[in-house]
Amino acid sequence: MLFRSDFPKLFNKVKKFDWGPYLYKSDDIRIQVTLKKSRLIHSTRAKESIEDGIKVWLKGNPRKKILDESPKHQLYFHIEEDVCQISIDLCGSPLYRRENKTQGAIAPIRENLASGMILWAISKLENKENLTIIDPMCGSGTFIVESAYLNEPNSSKALSAHFMSATKNLFNDNIAFTTNPLFSKLIGIDQNKSFRPGRKDLPKVTYIEENYKNVLSELPKDSVFIFNPPYGKRIKIMGERVEYYKKIVHDLFSTDAMAVGFVIPEEVPLKLKIDHTDHHVLRFKNGGLPVKFILLTKK
Repeated sequence: MLFRSDFPKLFNKVKKFDWGPYLYKSDDIRIQVTLKKSRLIHSTRAKESIEDGIKVWLKGNPRKKILDESPKHQLYFHIEEDVCQISIDLCGSPLYRRENKTQGAIAPIRENLASGMILWAISKLENKENLTIIDPMCGSGTFIVESAYLNEPNSSKALSAHFMSATKNLFNDNIAFTTNPLFSKLIGIDQNKSFRPGRKDLPKVTYIEENYKNVLSELPKDSVFIFNPPYGKRIKIMGERVEYYKKIVHDLFSTDAMAVGFVIPEEVPLKLKIDHTDHHVLRFKNGGLPVKFILLTKK
């Protein structure tokens, strides 16, 4: 979009632009503006001019009411010199947010990070078939839910692209997906019963409402444990963190586990000596906090 750099001309350009292929409802429109080398030096005024222009266009071109729940519009305007580049978010909401999860947690981990850790952990295993995944501190069940749906399309998520006339015909609801479950068993363990309503929505998963210590002898051998234990901040732990984490790892390997993977703060100087295991470390940030995913695999 070309225009001479002043706010009235920006307004006129926006109101005359054909928004029909891109706007599917008349409200819930979020606009973000960035300016670079432009004579427009006030991003707030630029945003107001764009919003006013879109409102005028919508008055003459009202959108049909959508019965299905649709995401919010996300429009991005980057103005550099006399050129305005418009980008439209085809998702509407962050892709790491899942619609098949109904319960939250006090200190959760993002679903896309959980999926990445599961896949990374599997890549380090010699045996990748008929695996049993166990989260001994599952909380809201992020690792277990991601394991359950890891090899399936996320068809439950509504995207902005599903509603835009410019893109909605690109989707074919008749496409058949072949899904092959990656794991033979999925077990979530947690003594906190407040997440029970959400857990019942997952028939693929077996949940055990107990402290993991009380059911160690009942757990399958050669399982892969993946979990996000408390960091000792928002959720307090008993005693010193290093000893707390060591005790959990030794408890889980007492079940003849194939692998144990867990997330802890990067600052924790944890050194583990487990016979006949290989050690792997993956570093990243969880909610801005530097953490490390430590994976111990049986040789």
